[in-house]
Amino acid sequence: MATETGATRGGTAVAHPLERAMVPSRLWTGVLLAAWLVAAVVLDGWAHHRHLAHTLAPRTERRGPPSVALGLPAAPVPLHLPYFLGLGAVAVLTAGRLARLGGPGRGSAGRALQDPGQERLPAVGLLLVLVGVTGTLLRPGPFRGPSPLTIDEPLTPLLHPFQVLHAAGLGLILLDPLRRAWRAPAGRRRARDALPAVLSLGLFLFLVGYMVQYAHPVVEPLAAGVSYGTLGTPSRYGVGAHIYGLGVLGYVVQSVSLAGGLLLLLRRWPHLPSGAVTLLLTLSAVPLTLLRGTVVLVPGIVLAGLAGDRLVARLGRGSGDPDPGQVRLVAALVPAATALASFLTLAVLQGSRGHGSRGVVGLSDLFPASRVAWSADLWAGVTVLCGVAGWLVSYLVFPPRLPEGAGGAGA
Repeated sequence: MATETGATRGGTAVAHPLERAMVPSRLWTGVLLAAWLVAAVVLDGWAHHRHLAHTLAPRTERRGPPSVALGLPAAPVPLHLPYFLGLGAVAVLTAGRLARLGGPGRGSAGRALQDPGQERLPAVGLLLVLVGVTGTLLRPGPFRGPSPLTIDEPLTPLLHPFQVLHAAGLGLILLDPLRRAWRAPAGRRRARDALPAVLSLGLFLFLVGYMVQYAHPVVEPLAAGVSYGTLGTPSRYGVGAHIYGLGVLGYVVQSVSLAGGLLLLLRRWPHLPSGAVTLLLTLSAVPLTLLRGTVVLVPGIVLAGLAGDRLVARLGRGSGDPDPGQVRLVAALVPAATALASFLTLAVLQGSRGHGSRGVVGLSDLFPASRVAWSADLWAGVTVLCGVAGWLVSYLVFPPRLPEGAGGAGA
């Protein structure tokens, strides 16, 4: 009598109950490891922003003055031990999964859940991280002697090619739970099935924000004033105008990444779990507030997430796929609401003073202005610009239907 181990029903592969049960465990293991790695990156960034990394380094490695090196962990110092322990756990887990590939007793559905290409992506990520770490250690860095001081020196440790490769590899690792959830058997349409994917994407968006933290509105809320005082040199648009432009671009980058990620989730799971947008914004932005202590921005982040959840909830009331017009509205309103909440938070809370003994810094401690430095016309225009950016991204994730006879070879 035939069993249902990787059998088919009506020509469709059916997963064995044991294989279905293994999917959540793989997802949550990946989510926990991704959260561990992100926490280690936050710890390292927090220490560098406070010049603690230089103090915590071995005495033989302290060459040159303290430096805010904004790169990912690479040097063999105690501060980076949690990060490398997390990478080691990922390597052990990935090696075990690769060793089980092609083992006996795997049906067609099992192979669909554990195909070689899917399992090798985390291995590729680990390889990129290894190349990035090795290249970073072989070049002059924050603990290998002072480098000539240039205007871009604070950004060089974050954006040199080996660090970008490192970030790309870490991104593949952080997105592994999302890829597994995407390929999991559909079964019943339950909103909670998307939760590991939401967590994975939120952690990945944190990495995106970390790599552009010099312009991110959470780490560098330039709308509160010019914090890069030495860069306020005249330009064709006026003194410090390029800093305003950097702040505007920071909002646009945040909007594009947020809209793209949210739309990707809606494409696979039209009915997201309650609080998905709040969770997405919390994971992607709140850890960034710890880098410079801008935790006063957290209420605005949460309020923007709650507003986004209301919009997504209205989108998912139907039983079928969401209407493209409503999807585009969500793609425009969620980034716009996020930017608007940021400006309102700056206006309301900027005058609060920080408590240095607790590691919390008020915005007035970081930025000279006592109110939002941007004019109402500017921040209102940036809010609209963020909405337009999200709306345009929606056409990439949810493209309009092609007319009959148009398109590729099959038309």
